[in-house]
Amino acid sequence: MKNAQSHFRPIPSSRSKQRALLGSAKGYQHGVVLVVALIVLVAMTLAGIAMVRQISSGVGIAGNIGFRQNAVAAADYGAEVARVYVTSKTASDSGLINDSLSDGYFSSMTAANVDFTKSSAWQTGTKTVSNTSDSTGNTIAYQIHRMCSVPNLSAYDPSNNCVMANTNVGLNEKGLGSPPLMTKGQPYFRTTVRVQGTRGTTSFIQIMSH
Repeated sequence: MKNAQSHFRPIPSSRSKQRALLGSAKGYQHGVVLVVALIVLVAMTLAGIAMVRQISSGVGIAGNIGFRQNAVAAADYGAEVARVYVTSKTASDSGLINDSLSDGYFSSMTAANVDFTKSSAWQTGTKTVSNTSDSTGNTIAYQIHRMCSVPNLSAYDPSNNCVMANTNVGLNEKGLGSPPLMTKGQPYFRTTVRVQGTRGTTSFIQIMSH
């Protein structure tokens, strides 16, 4: 009689069990390391993007400040050109009585509610000047307003109300302690300068002179 085949599998040894367990554990560890590595990679990528954006913002802010400072310097040049225009006229006010819109000159004050930050205030009576030493592309414009209530009328006319400045010229014959002599008053002039630069930079300055 032939021996019947056994239907029982051999019981694995303890060493075989250990190898099987170690193999499955190593496979699990490899999967966890991959997930952790991906998370760290994503975190580092986001941190790098945030750092680049922060640096770019800082550089942009610094550049805008530089352009604004340059625009202010250009405005000083425009104010000087306007001052030379006023002082080139005679002390007797001739040449400053009437409006000269082509020169950016108004012989009277504008309305109190004029907003020079709006483009509508610069549509007429604006003088544009160029600075050959400025290579940044700034556009310089100014308006001069004589601080008088009535246009096209002498500042010394009794019917004109002007803001005047007097200048002390010395003492009278009575000597020290006596009221000083006064020259004939000169009207004040308000100069408003607008500079339009690159990157949409716009600067304004105002000066008073006489």
